[in-house]
Amino acid sequence: MSQAQDANSGATFSVKIGINPISWSNDDLPSLGGETPLEVALTEGKAIGYQGFELGNKFPRQSAALRARRRRKFVRSERTWSYLPTTAPK
Repeated sequence: MSQAQDANSGATFSVKIGINPISWSNDDLPSLGGETPLEVALTEGKAIGYQGFELGNKFPRQSAALRARRRRKFVRSERTWSYLPTTAPK
């Protein structure tokens, strides 16, 4: 968990940061990283500090299988993206 600070109020809050598996394999062009197993992405992502992964084409689509995979690797399924402004609006 990372700490962030609101630019306007100065308040701090906790942020969990996830990643898209495209860093390891590409959903649109499966030949890019196609040989990289999902376990490699999950293990490496966890090791460098990510708390979650967006679902990619290598994740199981059955909810029981997905829950089991998440429990085994302690990762969360994250939404596609969230906009977080880095500066206050002018």
